[in-house]
Amino acid sequence: MDETTEGFEFFIKIADTPSRRKLRLLLVDDSHEFVEQATQWLSVHPWIDIVGRAYSGQGALDAVTRLQPDLVLIDVAMGGMNGLETTRKIKQQLSAPRIVMLTLYDIPAYREEAQAAGADGFVSKSALHTELLRAIDNLFPLQIIKSGQRESRGEAPGQHHQ
Repeated sequence: MDETTEGFEFFIKIADTPSRRKLRLLLVDDSHEFVEQATQWLSVHPWIDIVGRAYSGQGALDAVTRLQPDLVLIDVAMGGMNGLETTRKIKQQLSAPRIVMLTLYDIPAYREEAQAAGADGFVSKSALHTELLRAIDNLFPLQIIKSGQRESRGEAPGQHHQ
């Protein structure tokens, strides 16, 4: 991805060097239509690898165990085991992934419940295109190349300072 802002060129570098890898992401929502739309939108970002999709809380638990994602995007309100209960169960695991909860209904009570369940972030589906990448960057700061000079903004998934 490259973007020009105020005369500077920014290039996000994550997947093209051996010391870095793509962000492994699991999408969870009981709406197949939303999962497909989110997949299409997220697939344009070369540093994101959508490793799986689940359509229920139990499906999410199975997928987290099997796929070991770095990040789970999960809907709050799903039939059966909802996103809050699923998040609590995922966060009980050793090496639990980061979790960003998604909802159509951005109300303070949902944000509080998401935080209490252990979610690392909360994004309204109506603001997905403007807020999700910011939330991901806050959880997994990337190294930015700005006008040929490196600015360290943290570590990519799987990268550790020595």
